[in-house]
Amino acid sequence: MSRAFKISLPWCEELARFFLIWLTFAGCSVALSEDRHLSVSFFVDLTKGNINKFIVLFGELVIIIFYLIITIYGFKLSSKTMHVLSPTMQWPMGLVYSVLPITSLMTLYILVTKFLSFKKGEKL
Repeated sequence: MSRAFKISLPWCEELARFFLIWLTFAGCSVALSEDRHLSVSFFVDLTKGNINKFIVLFGELVIIIFYLIITIYGFKLSSKTMHVLSPTMQWPMGLVYSVLPITSLMTLYILVTKFLSFKKGEKL
């Protein structure tokens, strides 16, 4: 844009970076909700019956614990950085970092509902 109009808009790059961060994390939640995320199913494919169910449930529990940790520390990070301003647009960086707890809570909701439906006998 700066080459076409011979002007520079320094906030454009920063805003694009913030949008990229937010869209990446939101896309992870959407991909998980639609079962489009990358997974390695080597051990799951080798087993059958109760062992298979145990491996799947254990993996889901590990992911839930991981997202709980991200949620907790994401809240801490975003609250601690609310006074830090972005260089160009002067936005609180805590707003940018709040993507961690917000999308982690979305992902936790998706994971817990899938986990509970799997325990009832539905496919994960």
